[in-house]
Amino acid sequence: MTDELLRAVLNTLLREDFQGIRSRGTIVDGRFLRFDHGGSVASIPVRADGFLCDVAVREPVISCDGQAYTDLASVFAFFRKRVDPVDLAGFDTFEQECQAALATARIQREHRSTAPRCYDALAAYAGHPVYPTANARVGISARDQLLYAPEYHSTFTLNWIGVPAADVTSAGTLPDWWPSSTELGLPDDQVPFPVHPLTATGRPSRITVLPTLSMRTVAVLADPTTHIKLPLPISTLGLRNRRTIKPGTLVDGAITQRLLTTVLDLEPTFADRVLLADEQTYAHADDELRAFLVRRYPPELASTEVVPLAALPGRADGRTVLDDLADRYFDGDRLALLASYLEPLLDFQTTLLLRYGMALESHQQNVSLVLD
Repeated sequence: MTDELLRAVLNTLLREDFQGIRSRGTIVDGRFLRFDHGGSVASIPVRADGFLCDVAVREPVISCDGQAYTDLASVFAFFRKRVDPVDLAGFDTFEQECQAALATARIQREHRSTAPRCYDALAAYAGHPVYPTANARVGISARDQLLYAPEYHSTFTLNWIGVPAADVTSAGTLPDWWPSSTELGLPDDQVPFPVHPLTATGRPSRITVLPTLSMRTVAVLADPTTHIKLPLPISTLGLRNRRTIKPGTLVDGAITQRLLTTVLDLEPTFADRVLLADEQTYAHADDELRAFLVRRYPPELASTEVVPLAALPGRADGRTVLDDLADRYFDGDRLALLASYLEPLLDFQTTLLLRYGMALESHQQNVSLVLD
């Protein structure tokens, strides 16, 4: 577990050319990267690679002056000497993230046998292809991870608070099942806001949800094509990446969805190849912890299998999700499966860029395959 994280950290430092160790270093015999370290020669075993970097770590170890650095603490201490004082705080923060990632990995290892086979859970276990501490969750206890993280597939009910109507900015139409102020016992001049149990206590409701891969986005069990995005007072994908909701992003998301809908109307080639979630319903109180988004998926998804791209490398029963889907939908042809989504994805992205000047973020968590 520690070796895997150390390998990921070293690969990140190589890829990002931390302190010039790659660009100012020398590859010897195609097997070692040698670089200057305070007048001494340090080396890292490497191999040829082509994913985002020419080389990758062959063995997670640094050798220098006859000493081997083989654990996170010693490696961070080794590199800390090279860090500009102005960057030390950020460097130390990264080390904290590594410790948080190790803590999450321990919880996952101890409870994996009880986790069900679902795509969000498998994706959470699969990790991130680039970010080394992607599973670090800063600000959440081990107990709360078991209750609210997607790996463990635990359902829970949302809390609800009342927000003075005069403070609320909202758009769209709420679902029919949305509880009213009367039902929750709130004053008539207050608007019901759902809140995640990690964010605040409040009035309980009958709305039961399941965490998705995003964690701050939950699926409504009684209405599976509806998800609710809620702010969380924690950090993921970096200590500075707080999982709150900035009110402006709700407005931007709604505008972007309308813009993409217009593009699809103008580009009939993509009419039945690209589906968009509806993000027109939201509310906020000009506060990053008092906000929510109601995300509605197209109704035709109800009879399909929806798989987040992040789940493809996930493993269950010794096989990857990619292999399982290829067997069931493409006669075992993995390349055909990959082509079936890469072709429309790249076509759509290049059309957006070249015809409309739009560079749309599409990462493995917010793009899903729709199969039937």
